[in-house]
Amino acid sequence: MIKFYIKSIIILLTLYKYIKSQTQNNTIIRHHQYQFFITSINNKTVTNCDHVPREHTCVPLKPRNWGTYVVAPAYKLNSCAIGKNFSTMLIAMMCYLFNSKKFKNHRHLFAHERWKKRSCIRKNEENTFERVSKKFNYKNENVTDFIDNWNHLVIIRNPIERFISGFVHFCVRQPKENKDDGNCYGCKDDMVCFVEKLYDDIHTTVATNVWASLHLMNHFYPQSWMCEFSNYYDKYKILKYSSEKEGTKKFYKEITNYLKDINVPEHKIEFIKKQFLIKKVPHSTVDSNERKFYMKQLEKSDYIKDMLSRIYYSDFQMFNYSLPELKHYEDIITNMGSENITIPNDNINTTKVL
Repeated sequence: MIKFYIKSIIILLTLYKYIKSQTQNNTIIRHHQYQFFITSINNKTVTNCDHVPREHTCVPLKPRNWGTYVVAPAYKLNSCAIGKNFSTMLIAMMCYLFNSKKFKNHRHLFAHERWKKRSCIRKNEENTFERVSKKFNYKNENVTDFIDNWNHLVIIRNPIERFISGFVHFCVRQPKENKDDGNCYGCKDDMVCFVEKLYDDIHTTVATNVWASLHLMNHFYPQSWMCEFSNYYDKYKILKYSSEKEGTKKFYKEITNYLKDINVPEHKIEFIKKQFLIKKVPHSTVDSNERKFYMKQLEKSDYIKDMLSRIYYSDFQMFNYSLPELKHYEDIITNMGSENITIPNDNINTTKVL
C-alpha cells in the first residue's frame, strides 16, 4: 500500500512538472509563429505596430519613476546612467568631477571601475530627481530650482547596438567565465530564446507592474522607461553613444564640448579625454569576434529584428532611431509554408495577407 502511494505521488509530481513546463512553453510559443506585421518607411520594410493582434503588440512606454543618478554639484551636473550606454565610464567621470582625489593615483583608471566597488559608491548617487535635489542642491532644496537650474545629462544608444552589447556580455561571455546563466533566463547564448523570453518578461511588467531584476532592467529594458523621461525629457542634454569608430569619435567630441559649456576646467577635461582613450572597460564587446558573430546572426534574422523592434519600439520613437529593415521575411514565410505576412492596406485599418 505504501509503495502504491509513493508511486502515485511520483506520477503526480511528474505530471505537475510536465504541465508546468508546457504552460511556460505555451507562453513563449505564441510569439514563435513567424507572423510579420509590416509597413514601409522611406522605401524600407519595417515592423508595423498599428492595429496588430494582442500577442504581437509592440511594448508600450511604461515610465519607471526612478533612475541611476550620479552628480557633480560643483558644476550643477546631474547625469542619469543607463546600462550598456557608456555607463561605467560615465559613472567614473562623474566621480572624478565629484572628488578628483579619487583618481589621484595615475594607475587608477576610469576603465578599472566596477559596479560593486565603484570609487564614489553612495557618495554622489541617488535614484530620483527629488532625492538628488534634497541631497545635493545645497542652497535650495526646492525640486523646481534643481530641475530648471541644474544641467541634466543622459547618454543613449541605438537599441539594436545596446542589445547586442548586453547579450554578448551577459549571455555569451559571462556564463563561460562564471558558469552562471541566471542573467539570461537560462537561454545561454541562444538569441532567439532570450529575445522571446525578454519580450514575455517586459509584457508581464506592463500588465502586472511586477518588475524584473535590477540587472535585467538596467541592461535590457527600454531606455525610454528610465531616467524619469516621462517627466523630464525636455530637461536633458541627450548625447548619442555608438561603439562604431566614427560614432565614438563624434560622441567624445560632443561630451567634451558639453563639459566646456558647463564650465568644467580645461585641465579636468583633458584628464577625462585621456581616460576615455587609455583603455576600454574589460567587459567591452567592441571589435570582439563574439560581437561580430552575433551581430551577423541578428542581421540575417528578420524574426529577431522584428522582435527587437517590438520590444524597443518606444526607444526608436523617443530617440529618433530608424527601425531595422526587414529584408528576408518573405524567405522565412516561404520556407515555413504559411501565409503569415500582413501589411497595411492603403494606410487604413484593414490588412492584406500575402
